[in-house]
Amino acid sequence: MKKIYFLFFAFIITSTAFSQAPNKMSYQAVIRDGANDLIKDTSVGIRITILQGSDSGSIVYTETHVKNTNANGLVTLEIGTGTTLNEFSAIDWSDGPYFIRNETDPLGGVSYTIVGTSELLSVPYALFALNGGGAGTDGADGKSAYEVAVDDGFVGDETAWLASLQGADGTNGTDGATGPQGPQGNPGTDGTNGTDGAAGAQGPIGPAGTDGTNGADGVDGKSAYDVAVDNGFVGTEADWLLSLEGADGTDG
Repeated sequence: MKKIYFLFFAFIITSTAFSQAPNKMSYQAVIRDGANDLIKDTSVGIRITILQGSDSGSIVYTETHVKNTNANGLVTLEIGTGTTLNEFSAIDWSDGPYFIRNETDPLGGVSYTIVGTSELLSVPYALFALNGGGAGTDGADGKSAYEVAVDDGFVGDETAWLASLQGADGTNGTDGATGPQGPQGNPGTDGTNGTDGAAGAQGPIGPAGTDGTNGADGVDGKSAYDVAVDNGFVGTEADWLLSLEGADGTDG
């Protein structure tokens, strides 16, 4: 949550060139974020409301502005010149008391943060004169708030004084409820295959296996005579036996 700190200065802008004072007041505010840092050189939205009777009284005037803060977080505008549906000149300053409420949106929009309401303890003289008697001579310009602070004992430059205006940190808010679990993410990509390990040493020779069961006896083979017949011999077994005899050898 952003915290916005305001300074408020109101005075009548008088003019020697015209007999009637313009209907506007100067306004300044110092704006800080939730970390107590100055919001510098930033466009901010501001809404000013004038209330009659009390700090929650009737609204007699409302206007909005979009202004830029300076390098010190200070924004300056003129009440009576903003965007409005009311008439600033229609306010009867003699029928007070009046209060001013200031709201801001540090993002420059219209989501305003209500900073506070304070009473206009000194009715703007020239504006009061518009609804009363004739105006007297112009008074001397008043001191700035910084100059008043120095008179009251403040030691330091204007930047240090602006920094001293921040209030104490507010109490931390209650933690919000835990949100629902998000959807499962996509599977990751497969990793790179690792390098093959080195071949292991050869293991010892295993023990001899058990002898297998003897196979069945094979079919009896053919006799030499049957083989000779298959190879074309013609005759009986006795003839075949006789054919096996070789010729007589030469006498020695």
